[in-house]
Amino acid sequence: MKVVKINKYQFKYDNGNMFCFEDSDNNKIAFINGSEIQLIIDINNNRLTFHPSQSVNIYELDEYTYKIESFF
Repeated sequence: MKVVKINKYQFKYDNGNMFCFEDSDNNKIAFINGSEIQLIIDINNNRLTFHPSQSVNIYELDEYTYKIESFF
């Protein structure tokens, strides 16, 4: 498991299944598998927003920690 952080949130993911692109300046993270974007997470007005595809699970581990799991 690898961990990526944005603001006060952290996201755990299997870096063997997904690649993560972090844009800290714009408070965005993208999780990519091959050529498919599986999940984009952004923070707007201090609100965490998920934009998932249908091939990813998001588990809330605690208030600030999430686990991202690919179906692939």
